[in-house]
Amino acid sequence: MADEKYESDFESDSEGDESLLDVSPDDVEMGEMIGGGGLGLVYAAKWKKKEVAVKMLFDPRVSEALIKEFRDEAMVQWGLNHPNIVKLYACCVKPPKMLMIFDKSDGSLFEVLHKQTYELRRSEAWEIALAVAKGMNHLHTHNPKV
Repeated sequence: MADEKYESDFESDSEGDESLLDVSPDDVEMGEMIGGGGLGLVYAAKWKKKEVAVKMLFDPRVSEALIKEFRDEAMVQWGLNHPNIVKLYACCVKPPKMLMIFDKSDGSLFEVLHKQTYELRRSEAWEIALAVAKGMNHLHTHNPKV
């Protein structure tokens, strides 16, 4: 989880700033690939001198439907504000380099559950389950529904 200084730096930049919906991909220093999703690959990166995660659309043949799906995902993510949901800071929704810039966490739940070198204590498992439940509850009670 990011520290308070990191959070406050971005909070002041991102609240209501429409320009953060059309960030130039040239402003992002891409690093190594760290994962992937349904629409794109996720990279470690730097943006505004901060460590971030960047989801970049991987299909170079961008259709209007794909642009709409990517924009819709960004708009939904943009409206979410919860400590158990990764924060979207900015994005570029114009081809050819469509990307979303997120807070970068120190790891993933998958890594904790599948790649750890020790057995989770019951209290740690409960903390993880509670955090997931709180994030999911926020998603399911969000208006509009997610």
